[in-house]
Amino acid sequence: MFQQCDVTNADQLKAAFDQAVTKFGAVEICCNNAGIMDETIWEKMLAINTTAQIRGSQIALDHMRRDKGGRGGVIVNTVSIAGLLPGHELPVYIASKHAMIGYTTSCARDPEVAGQGVRWCCLCPMPVNTGMLQLKEGQVKTADQFMQKMQPLMIEPEDVVKAFMTLVQDTENNGSMMVVNKVQGGVYKRRMLVDDDGQSNPMLIDNPLTAHPPVPGPSQ
Repeated sequence: MFQQCDVTNADQLKAAFDQAVTKFGAVEICCNNAGIMDETIWEKMLAINTTAQIRGSQIALDHMRRDKGGRGGVIVNTVSIAGLLPGHELPVYIASKHAMIGYTTSCARDPEVAGQGVRWCCLCPMPVNTGMLQLKEGQVKTADQFMQKMQPLMIEPEDVVKAFMTLVQDTENNGSMMVVNKVQGGVYKRRMLVDDDGQSNPMLIDNPLTAHPPVPGPSQ
């Protein structure tokens, strides 16, 4: 199913979720993935990268809550490695991503939400080989130098998809952050497990730029 949607338009975003429910019967997986990177239109960038992701998360939560007829589920917010590291070339973009890590991990610690069967995760890929990285001067400070720095770290879209599926299938985690790098794919920076009280607790903390074996998801 494809539904055209301007994520900054609350009515269109809600309608996209409603269409999904009509076709599939429920919403159990949500990935807020829309994003832009252009410092010249920083207010629009915040509206897409942060406000729309928060709104999408809230709409998804409303559909997933068991006390509202939902089946539970998982909300994965695509944050990028920029949510974990500073960088003077893209200050507003990086701020928009740091905000989503704070929002997502905070929601994961809400025991009332966890009791509704809803999990939250952050996906933090290295730069991905898409048209988004075809930058021009002005969109980012010293664009040419920035791209030269990013090129050796670039990963492919399918690497991100594999990491996303690990987060979805690893049903014991809630509030986790997964880095996707060129060497080993999806690697947990912080894996959070839900305890008996519905609280999420950190189980593994790694440097996001250090290669570690990925934590396996459940067998199919």
